[in-house]
Amino acid sequence: MPEKIVEKPVSRRRKYTSHTLREALTDRLEEKPLQQITVVELCERADVNRTTFYRNYESMEQLRDDALYHLFSQIFLPLQNCRQFPPKTLMREALINTKKNRRTIKILICQTDFRIATEALRENLSIFQEPLQATVCSDDEAALIYSSFCSSICTAWLGWVENDCRISIEHMEQIIFAIIISYYDMLEKDFKK
Repeated sequence: MPEKIVEKPVSRRRKYTSHTLREALTDRLEEKPLQQITVVELCERADVNRTTFYRNYESMEQLRDDALYHLFSQIFLPLQNCRQFPPKTLMREALINTKKNRRTIKILICQTDFRIATEALRENLSIFQEPLQATVCSDDEAALIYSSFCSSICTAWLGWVENDCRISIEHMEQIIFAIIISYYDMLEKDFKK
């Protein structure tokens, strides 16, 4: 019988180091593109040594992606414990958190492949995947439906940030809920048991 792999809890020091490196990277990205930032200058900015950097990340790109995933996980924190249709108040909180962090999101998205940004968002919208398990559609159909659903929300969300969040939070809330409702309606009509 194979041994069960147990993930070690992340130490406070390691969390702090990752946080410091993410912050330093975001600051540097305001000044110049990722390709021009060296590990040495980033480590000086974060006050960590190169060995520590490479103990945490394989490359600057991996740090950038981690910064984006971490940012979205913080924004969607209210949704993570919600296992039913998310109440509007939770979606509103996520939108407010997005608006507060729009400068950082824009900086990271400009330096990131759109696919990675969408994946980071999609990971945090995974609570919407559960209703698919209650339908009679195949796993392939479920993956395709969920993918198109996430793409719609991600495009709306990232477009909102790109346009400096000019549409009100209330209006964005309506747009996102319209996408969610159409998704649930499609599941009810087309894939009833």
